[in-house]
Amino acid sequence: MCFPAGEYIVGDMDLLLGVIDGCPFYMDARIYRSWDDAELILDIAAGDPEGFSLGPGRGQHFVLSAARSAPRH
Repeated sequence: MCFPAGEYIVGDMDLLLGVIDGCPFYMDARIYRSWDDAELILDIAAGDPEGFSLGPGRGQHFVLSAARSAPRH
């Protein structure tokens, strides 16, 4: 979900993954751990956002996908 600045209430289990174009990007820490070191990719796709999420532009929505990282030796 994407919220307007100041409308997302950060909880104890929210993990700040980074800042994208000045906007903080959070994920529930338990969900992040379940991705098991995958590289997370935030992208844009055609179609309206679902629920209360803001879109990146008219007729677009954000998509989060993962690519497995190379094993660490």
